[in-house]
Amino acid sequence: MEKNKFSTWDGPQGGMTAMEAAKDFKDHFDDFKPGPLFDKDMIKHPDPVYPMPPIAGPNSRTVEQFPPKWSVKNIYRMIGRDELAVWSAIAALRMQVDDTIPEDQLLVVNSGAAEAIIAAMKAYPNHANMQVCAAGTLVIIAKVDAASRKRVIEAGGLVEVAEAVRRCVLNPKGDGQKIGKYVVNKGDFCKECLVKIAGKRTDPRNRKHISAAIEAGVPKEWFDFKREEPKDDDDDKKPKSKGKK
Repeated sequence: MEKNKFSTWDGPQGGMTAMEAAKDFKDHFDDFKPGPLFDKDMIKHPDPVYPMPPIAGPNSRTVEQFPPKWSVKNIYRMIGRDELAVWSAIAALRMQVDDTIPEDQLLVVNSGAAEAIIAAMKAYPNHANMQVCAAGTLVIIAKVDAASRKRVIEAGGLVEVAEAVRRCVLNPKGDGQKIGKYVVNKGDFCKECLVKIAGKRTDPRNRKHISAAIEAGVPKEWFDFKREEPKDDDDDKKPKSKGKK
């Protein structure tokens, strides 16, 4: 019986380089043949690595894996039971409509996302972060097309976002924090969302729904709100030192 060659190789000889040792090992075992008891199932190969599919942007596949109607159902199902689940569902809808392909955006709109988000805003008036997330998502839904914007407005989006402004003023936790040159202000953000959904007040096409919102109690000056762009910090203006010579 031929001797097992695995037991005959004495390792790299003294003075061999790494390349020479590798070649010596290869030459030694090229002719090795497994015995009759060898089973291929004994070899454990590593599991294949599949890249994570994109979850946002034009190449997003989340609509295929988690249809928007599921998020809408979760919002209605979890209202009054789990506010974190409701907030997560709103965030999922935002991811599926923000900068995705038009077909996916329309799926979100037609699933009733705007109506579900407005219901969530009414159910959790003291959750300021959810109010901000919901208001921003309504803006993105309204930008899909004219019919989507009309749907958000007819569902009561203007009045509800205006209420979000008041709710954020009553819950100012986190306001005043500086992020770069910007200062966090949830109330001002919701006012910006109100203006983006309503459109320009001077446009005749917007007068009807803006007038209806004002009659419902929304201050008319909010439709003219425009937050000033903050100035750059003095530290940013200073030329960077090139180091000591």
